Amino acid sequence: MELKVGDVVYSKAGHDAKKAYAVVGVGLPKGYVAVADGDKHLLSKPKIKNPKHLRYVGEELSEVTTKLEAGTLQDWDLIYFLKKFRED
Repeated sequence: MELKVGDVVYSKAGHDAKKAYAVVGVGLPKGYVAVADGDKHLLSKPKIKNPKHLRYVGEELSEVTTKLEAGTLQDWDLIYFLKKFRED
């Protein structure tokens, strides 16, 4: 499965296990992707993850893709969009 900008993913393991992120960058070296949650990992400093360590939710946030392409996406947008995907 090829991840694309706007996809919702969960971290599989580690200290951020089950944390929801939005993919905000693809095409990085070694096939890595950039993910952000708007809280700990801001758009200005996204977390770089190996896609093997992410679980694809099966949903794309078209709002994220649209706003990111327009350059209007804010961190609080990500927090709002990802709220329904939290696994507390």
